[in-house]
Amino acid sequence: MFKQSFFVAVVVTMFTIQPIFAQPAGQGMPGMQQQKLTPEEAAKKDEERINKRIEDMTKNLGLSAEQQAKVREILTASAVEIRKVMQDARVKVISFMEKDRDAIKAFLTEEQQKTLGSMRPNQGQGQVPPSPQARR
Repeated sequence: MFKQSFFVAVVVTMFTIQPIFAQPAGQGMPGMQQQKLTPEEAAKKDEERINKRIEDMTKNLGLSAEQQAKVREILTASAVEIRKVMQDARVKVISFMEKDRDAIKAFLTEEQQKTLGSMRPNQGQGQVPPSPQARR
């Protein structure tokens, strides 16, 4: 169950990341500046998520109080580790996307590189930028 949940979380994270092709190298990714949570805020967010999950499981599975306590213990123990893994995955995804951007720019003409550099950060997800002639 944990492996499935983790896999889903990683896939969702990967597909919600905005492309960085318009960003100059080394400037990270727009939309990827994750809100920095204090340890207290992170713990509160984890607790809210855990409470919601226990509530849903209790409703759907009819968990007893003892079962709820065991589920809480398991989810609480894994919350910090999951947060660390997700941050590591995020860093790796950013790195891959920056490499992709650099590899693509390597074969573009100078004009195409300028156009790419002026594209909005979320442009490119199924959108085609206007041609240079159309912008004149």
